[in-house]
Amino acid sequence: MRRTGDDGRQLMLQLHNSGDQRALETFIAMDETPGTQRALVRASREDPDVSKQDLSEALQRYDSLETPEQKREMREVWRATGDKSVEATATMDQDALNDLMAIDIDSAVRAEIASKYTELDASQQRQLTAFVEENGHSGARVASAVDSDRLDNLLTADCGLSAPSIGRLPLGVSQYRRVQVPDTPTLSSRSSCAGTRLLETVAADGDISGSELNGLLARLGDSQVKPFANSVVESENPRAYLKDLNPGAVKRLAAEADEGVFRKTARTYDKYNRYKDNYETNKPSDLAEIYGEVLLQRRLGDDYRVISQAQVEFKGTSRSTEIDHLIIKDGEVIGFAETKDSKTADVGKQITKNKQFIDQYEVKKMKYPGSSETINAKLSTETINEGHVYTIGDGNKYDLQSLSVETMDVLYRGFSDN
Repeated sequence: MRRTGDDGRQLMLQLHNSGDQRALETFIAMDETPGTQRALVRASREDPDVSKQDLSEALQRYDSLETPEQKREMREVWRATGDKSVEATATMDQDALNDLMAIDIDSAVRAEIASKYTELDASQQRQLTAFVEENGHSGARVASAVDSDRLDNLLTADCGLSAPSIGRLPLGVSQYRRVQVPDTPTLSSRSSCAGTRLLETVAADGDISGSELNGLLARLGDSQVKPFANSVVESENPRAYLKDLNPGAVKRLAAEADEGVFRKTARTYDKYNRYKDNYETNKPSDLAEIYGEVLLQRRLGDDYRVISQAQVEFKGTSRSTEIDHLIIKDGEVIGFAETKDSKTADVGKQITKNKQFIDQYEVKKMKYPGSSETINAKLSTETINEGHVYTIGDGNKYDLQSLSVETMDVLYRGFSDN
């Protein structure tokens, strides 16, 4: 009582009057760690969300831990974060609590992450603990930097954890196990959840911080977090993709009405990175052509080859033309496509122009974009199949629906080197 004053006396009386002698005895027995006693009293006095039942249950859970090491870690957590961690440890799933106190991480890091458990259900708590087990200090710091509501969205219940949920264990029942975590985090195969994999991506990359990830997530609505996470982890290079994203680009993408905008953006980014040294990317419409190739290749399948921004020269004339997309199969150009924006008045004009050139002149050579390398394929009116002539753009008047002009502008500003 000398250490904690009237507030400490009130807490002990309330524990006594509630009949919870075990919790009272546990609190009094902490006389060798007065900082912990003061933290518990402070939580009781200052936070209306921390009830006497929370304190009672937190103390019983503390008492049920099997080893002195676990109890020491729990005291450190309480001392460091007070009311936040008291509420968390009182309501935490028993398995998650046991594992959290057993993970081999610094006490300060454990204290940072403990307060995140309050808003999570039992399944999410176990998932967060599994993530920290797999990714160590870096993982804990990433998760602690993400706001609780966004972390809640990332940690979903249907994430395919290898261990099934068994619910909260009764007080006094412990399944303590010591878990060693790696000093260097690695991408885990334990979870198939896109949200967890997104956290793992950031934890494994020292160039991306948890606060930077939180800044991107802050631009999204609750229902957009999971599609965004899916788009990142399914991209060819998630770390590079995250590094190139900026909050402004994410905010503009989030404003799009298209539910698939994040996945489409990631695929365009992959194509852009794969071919940016070969294709022109001097303006948003150039990125639209790259995405047109994505659409065509998906439509046609692997038996066809699509080459974009092809330069076609003709015999008997100095005239040449650029065809946005050549469609090649078995050594012949069997079709082509043109990508236009929604402002184009006559979407078939360029198609007609291409056909006229091919019909009027014999093809001399076709070259890859920005290169003198020749495309080895035959192109003539005989090889063209009208069923493989397409227009691509943003609107119902096109054969294939592309991304909006606004989204292409976001891609250009967010990912191009210009």
